[in-house]
Amino acid sequence: MQPERISGTVTSRAPPGTLARLVKGLYKPTPIAEQLVDISGNYRFDNVPVGRQIGTNYQVLLYADGVLTAKPRVEDARFNLLPEQLSRGTSALIVSGGWKRHLNNNDFWGDFTQFSGGIKQRWGLTKDLTVGLGGIYDSSFQGLTELFYQPQRSPFKANISGLMGDKIKINTNLSWEKSPLKVSVYSVIADDIKLNTNVIWDRNPNFYATLSNDLKSTRYTFDFQISKHLKFNSNGDLDKDKNFGLGYSSSSGNSSTSALVNINTNAQLNWSLNQTLGKLSFNHSGNQSSTSSQLSYVFHPDQSLIFKYETLNSSHNANLLSTYWRYTSPMQTKYGENLWQGELGYTMGSLGTGLYGTLGTTVLPGILLQARYEGVSLNSDQSSLSIQLVSSLGFQGGITPGDRQIERFRTQGGLLIKPFLDHNSNGKRDHNEEIYHDNSDFLMINNEPVISSQLDIHKDNLIVRLPPGTYSVDLDPAGFPPDFQPPISSFAVQVVEGSYTPIVIALQPAYTLAGTLTDSKGNPIAGAKVEAIDNSSKSSVISITNNAGVFYLEQLRQGTYQLKVNAKSAEPNTFTIKADANTLQELNLKLP
Repeated sequence: MQPERISGTVTSRAPPGTLARLVKGLYKPTPIAEQLVDISGNYRFDNVPVGRQIGTNYQVLLYADGVLTAKPRVEDARFNLLPEQLSRGTSALIVSGGWKRHLNNNDFWGDFTQFSGGIKQRWGLTKDLTVGLGGIYDSSFQGLTELFYQPQRSPFKANISGLMGDKIKINTNLSWEKSPLKVSVYSVIADDIKLNTNVIWDRNPNFYATLSNDLKSTRYTFDFQISKHLKFNSNGDLDKDKNFGLGYSSSSGNSSTSALVNINTNAQLNWSLNQTLGKLSFNHSGNQSSTSSQLSYVFHPDQSLIFKYETLNSSHNANLLSTYWRYTSPMQTKYGENLWQGELGYTMGSLGTGLYGTLGTTVLPGILLQARYEGVSLNSDQSSLSIQLVSSLGFQGGITPGDRQIERFRTQGGLLIKPFLDHNSNGKRDHNEEIYHDNSDFLMINNEPVISSQLDIHKDNLIVRLPPGTYSVDLDPAGFPPDFQPPISSFAVQVVEGSYTPIVIALQPAYTLAGTLTDSKGNPIAGAKVEAIDNSSKSSVISITNNAGVFYLEQLRQGTYQLKVNAKSAEPNTFTIKADANTLQELNLKLP
């Protein structure tokens, strides 16, 4: 949707002596340009086509000390312009639309419902300014405006987009002169305007800051190069959790050191240390609950020997020492990826000892078939064998196109949480049941609360990144709407390396039955135990009446209940909650 002639500059930092190679393409990367990083630590690629090429997955391969036979570090290319910006005098028309597909058992195609779509036109008014106008339809029509502003030779960038609803007031002034009727529009006011803003200040390489906001939050990032070796960074939500980090990096000859310490406003600490000396490298990372240390020696570009020590602080402290040989075949598939990659070693830990091994191969573009055997792990003394199909093409949420190496699969993983409002209490998300994302403070993992800064919050899910293992998950009812609650609040989940374990939380309607308990003469009864017993599950909810005889039976589900007072039947003695009932029900009880 962009004019072909738009080009941009890719720039960032790397240790001096690093060979930076700009490539495009995912499976068979095509080199575009390369540059040896000088003493300044900066690299820069000019006149990189942006137009139609913006979806080509530009990446930068960083080869330490310029050794092309070593495995490079992969980074996404960082452009110095807004991808949506057009050059002066150009324009772009963008049209999209679609339906939601609701599957059912009787129809292969399913039902196509809830059409949504949009159309917008963008214009490059000047070298610095691009604007857009249009509209979208999703249940109702909303007008759309866009503004992209980036002054030439300035570190400032901004993009603002707004949606205007159908409640629009137009103030006009009509006047009649000798000339024909003239109509002047003085103001246009929309009662419901939704704004998204993103402001960037990119004074590369010393200073980088962003500030973005929408209807839910205002987020920021701050990156400041204090000196040649020291960097400070911070990010988070201005109204909630914030993170603060201090990093150190230096390199000389064939050695390099980098360290990072990060702390958030909840006093949770994370740290990492990476050191290299020729073919020898040491990596250490940790937080308040776990640590991981790894010593690696690369004696051939395709082979390395690794010693790894992990600890876990929990109800049962555990540690695990792994020694393994890693091999990557020099042969490649037609997709440009290594044909085979595997690991073989031995593990010793507080829970036992055993063999460890993995073997994987690319069977389709972006699909890795991997077998994994563990005689013992950090969380279990039981041997396990698993065969996995791991995708890096977005078939599963959380895995990104760069996550192809086995060493990343060993640490990448977590939980993919989908809370939704289950109006009909069937445990499945139907096409008209919305995702609940108004509050993310409802999760506890291994008895520790998960704060919003630890989550990747998306439109229809929440991602918690966790190392492989077994976790206890608890849901705090206070984090959900009072009239929608999960059917269970505690369970255990297994996180597998290279995968995000899905957790579907069906928030079912929660009802409250309130009323007054009286005796046969109509006098309130205080201190009585009122009990509602579910006919199907036999679970019960209890309330004690106050001095006025008032009781509240909360967190009731749909169904029929037996009502008892002090273990005796009350009048009435049954009560039924239907799907279309109000969440607050009133019923007065009487003792016979």
